[in-house]
Amino acid sequence: MYTVRIILSSLFITMTCTGFFCNDEEAPTVYQGDPTTYQFTASSTTATLLTGEEISVILSNGTSPYSLISNSNPGVVEVTVNGSKLIIVGIAPGTTVLTIREGSTAERTVSVTITVVNTISFLKPGSLSFSSSTGDVSISGRVSLSTVTIPFGDGVGAVQRFGSTTLTAIKVHSPTKIDLFEAEFVYATSLIAGTYYYPSGGNKVQIIYEKNINPQVKDANSTLFIFLEATAVITSFNDSVMTGTFSGTGKNLNNTTEGITITNGTFSVPILRLGGNEERSIRGVVDRLKRKYSSRQ
Repeated sequence: MYTVRIILSSLFITMTCTGFFCNDEEAPTVYQGDPTTYQFTASSTTATLLTGEEISVILSNGTSPYSLISNSNPGVVEVTVNGSKLIIVGIAPGTTVLTIREGSTAERTVSVTITVVNTISFLKPGSLSFSSSTGDVSISGRVSLSTVTIPFGDGVGAVQRFGSTTLTAIKVHSPTKIDLFEAEFVYATSLIAGTYYYPSGGNKVQIIYEKNINPQVKDANSTLFIFLEATAVITSFNDSVMTGTFSGTGKNLNNTTEGITITNGTFSVPILRLGGNEERSIRGVVDRLKRKYSSRQ
């Protein structure tokens, strides 16, 4: 049976901006001075990811080439060193410690602890609602994001890590009919209260809304709206909750003559932080979705 893969964080791959959402990655800082005056660092020293998910950790204040000298539990993750990046793919549930060495001084290392899980569950419920040209939507509940099971109930939550905060809302009509709303807030350094735009603006919001997903059938037809214009305002946030408003207009990826307009969007969601900030590229939303619904049990 095909199962849904709800994978939130973006893959860190270089893209040419010829399609939908993407953003260029700035080069990470690399120290070239006196090795006695700096500390070799990683953008995140701990991170949690879902099985099958791919993340990237940026190495800085060191001199290339960087090398992975140990992976305490290689059955948990696959690791590739790509310049100043660690590309990490979750393989199986568990925890591993990665030790990376920088090139100028053999004994100068940094450790990154990675935990891989099948399910990420929120302890508190969230809510999201909006009016649209295709019908009004109201979703509330405590969400669980999984790579191995089909969502069993409605829920809303936001995961914060790696240069973005992604809000996900799931509406379960039946085991073969699920709606998914996703808004990814992208920023240079950290999440802040204020206005996020797409396509213009320094702080961006990228929105998708997919209706009638059948997670039990690979490549089943659904209605996928890509938002070509969007505005979202984070009115308040703290370590545990984020509130705000949103609106926008989009097109059905599978039928470009069909559009959607969203107004009066509101959200109040719990935040779960799973990693630190880092410089990164934003892959196209279409590419992200192809990976979401591609696993097989």
